[in-house]
Amino acid sequence: MPCGHGLRGECRLRYADQAVLDAKKLEVGNCTFPCKAKLACGHRCTANCNECRINQFHSACVQRCKKILICGHKCEAQCGKACPPCKKACDYQCSHQKCMEQCSNECVSCMKKCEWECPHEVCDHPCYEFCKRAPCDKPCKKMFRCGHTCNGLCGESCPPKCPSCAYVKIPNNNPKARYKPPPTPP
Repeated sequence: MPCGHGLRGECRLRYADQAVLDAKKLEVGNCTFPCKAKLACGHRCTANCNECRINQFHSACVQRCKKILICGHKCEAQCGKACPPCKKACDYQCSHQKCMEQCSNECVSCMKKCEWECPHEVCDHPCYEFCKRAPCDKPCKKMFRCGHTCNGLCGESCPPKCPSCAYVKIPNNNPKARYKPPPTPP
């Protein structure tokens, strides 16, 4: 056929009848095979060849868009149409509240005080504003149960175990073992 699909006839027809049948089916617009041409969006055409007029005019894509919106959710609109604003629930939350708006709407600003603080500095901005403070570069004063102090900077998360005491013992019979003594406490 002009579209590239094969033509099947019935074995019981005589040769002359088959030739007439083949000529009628070869006319443009008689192919009933799925088109399956790749559309501009990347999906495959789901219409029949006769509906597409042999790969020249394709119907609109009927698949879901699935593009990732700016909020991180997938677009659920029909492919080929402009993505509408996201209608899913907003995922944003601070330590005080969760946003109850749709993704496409603006969140209600949290007016409570920012919770960041250290012994040396305090943030005096409302929670919804970005902290304009510089990171604290003073040494951390937190102590581990063993008596060692944290070796990080103030305001950073401390490790769960003391790095000076939490070392892994490797058996002496391991050929890849190298003796590495634990660091000496300050």
